[in-house]
Amino acid sequence: KQNNYISVIIPFKDSLNNLINILESLAKQSELPNEIVIINASVNDLTNSDIGYDNFFKIKIKSFYNYEAKIPAYPGQNRNIGVSFSSGNIIFFIDTKTKPTRDWIKNTKKILIDKNVDLVFGSTKYEANSFFTNLILDLSYGNIAYESVPGAAIFKKKFYQAGEFI
Repeated sequence: KQNNYISVIIPFKDSLNNLINILESLAKQSELPNEIVIINASVNDLTNSDIGYDNFFKIKIKSFYNYEAKIPAYPGQNRNIGVSFSSGNIIFFIDTKTKPTRDWIKNTKKILIDKNVDLVFGSTKYEANSFFTNLILDLSYGNIAYESVPGAAIFKKKFYQAGEFI
């Protein structure tokens, strides 16, 4: 396996449009990931969906849904599953409703390697898309960026040393 092989883990549930939007955003990164691992916890079967972007990076789709008990996996569990199926030694986490900056992978990888750190957290700034959500945003998160798992990067070896998501 080559050095600095980048896997992006995407937990997915239900909104195909959001999934396509994040793949489009990842395809526009200044440094492309080597692979995208989509962990499908929805009732949608993605195996026959034409989500495209195969020409930009290798896409692995793994489904995790207990149809009989109607129990989906949740984001933390999906991230753990995604890491287990990833080939990369650097793992990036993103969610389908997150919009990364164009240089997200390049800049985060640079910090991870140049500063010799084990983990770089994401930085999430919430946006409103309606008058009501704007009110909620003003009363809760405001206009401040918060450390988050979406947008984070970690060496795969360090992920397993630290312990998986609960």
